[in-house]
Parts: sequence; structure tokens; C-alpha cells
Amino acid sequence: MKINQVNYSYAKSNRQVLNGLSFHLKPDRLNVVAGLNGAGKTTLFDILTGVLKAEGEIEGLPKQNDVVYQQQGVYFTQTLKGRDLVRLVLHCDHSGKTRVRKKEPFVTPCMTNEEKEKMAELWQRPFGQMSVGERRWLLTFVMCRLDRKLYVFDEPTSGVDPHSRVQIMNRIRKLVEEPGKTVVASTHTLHELQFYAVHLVLLHQGKAVFTGTYEDFLTEGGSDNPDTAFQNLVISERPAVSGT
Repeated sequence: MKINQVNYSYAKSNRQVLNGLSFHLKPDRLNVVAGLNGAGKTTLFDILTGVLKAEGEIEGLPKQNDVVYQQQGVYFTQTLKGRDLVRLVLHCDHSGKTRVRKKEPFVTPCMTNEEKEKMAELWQRPFGQMSVGERRWLLTFVMCRLDRKLYVFDEPTSGVDPHSRVQIMNRIRKLVEEPGKTVVASTHTLHELQFYAVHLVLLHQGKAVFTGTYEDFLTEGGSDNPDTAFQNLVISERPAVSGT
């Protein structure tokens, strides 16, 4: 999939949120989009998923019913139980392949024992009584179970503890390993990327100022500390260039 010269600005605003944005997405890697707050990450995701229309070209973009979009601020009533959320998402799948019973926690052969135990714990628990990490893990898990070509996760590990973060990232990693799927996520937690095969895209002033592996990101940023490398690439007066 290739994003080619994409431009976008919001109505009644002179600021160009995306300005000739160009880069590739890789199907065999977790594509991670990073940048300052307001860099255009969510705007880009809204364009990829059809929420917004933009100028430019996106080659290889699947039809909207082949896209999953997990947003940060999805609201569910606090009384909704874990089983209801799982059934709500999976029964909305247009393929109609999955049916979930209320009485028995949903399990699949690909789940680890820890994931099966976690699903059993959350099955009867109201959404309002789940921790942030439990909510995000459950949402990520069921989104990954939908059979699509493009998956977009907007900061899936934001605000969660280290253990929940690992569980969420491992579930997304397994999704990346499935053939025929492209996975995109945003994050501000750059340290976690060293443990996964990622294709990193750094947004700044509407352009991609870096695209490449995590190791190349550290090298080009001039530091083994990803936060320092980020600042060197984004905060400095380095001219923005498009990557591939």
C-alpha cells in the first residue's frame, strides 16, 4: 500500500495537517506512525479508513468493509459485560463466520493460556468495572479476530500498565504474521518498538521525515535512546523529506 502526495486541511483552517505526505506501508511488518501531538496521525487514520476524504492517491487501499479501525475514544455503556462486547463486535462481522455463545467464554486455538484465563475473568464483568488495560486488551483481541485486509489501531497501548501493554502488542504481532493483512498503529511509547518487527513512519509538519526500521531510526536520530532520537529528528530544524 502506498500513500502518495496526500494533502488535508480542516474546514475554516489555514493549517495544512497533511502536506504532500508520501510513504509505503509494509504487509509483513507492524507499521507504526509516530509524531508530536497534532502531527496528523489520527487524521491520516481517518483518511485510510474512509472517515475523511483527502486530496492525493492511496494505492492498494482495500474497500471499507475490509478495514478495521480501533479508535481511542470508543464509548461503550458501563453496564455492558465482556461477553456482550465480544458478541457485539464479532456478530457485526459481515462474513458471518463467527457466532459467540453467552454462557461460555470465547476461546480460539490461537489463544495463550493467559489469554483464555483473562477472557474467562472478563466474560461476566461489566465494562465499567474493567481497568483501562483490560478494556484495551479485550477490544484489541476482538478487533484482531475480524477477518479484514487493513487494521488500524490508534494508540492501542495508551495509559495501560506494562503487562497489559505486552499482551496487547503480542496480539497485534500475531495479526501481523497472518498473510494478506496490513496492520498500522500509532504510539508515543517508542521504547516498546525494539521488541517487534516494525516499519516506523515519523510525521512532522504534514510530511514523513523518516521511514524505516527501528534500528535505522536510532541511527538517523543519533541516539540509542528512542526519545532522544525522536527529538533529534522532529524537534530540530531538520528539513522534512518524504520516505519510501
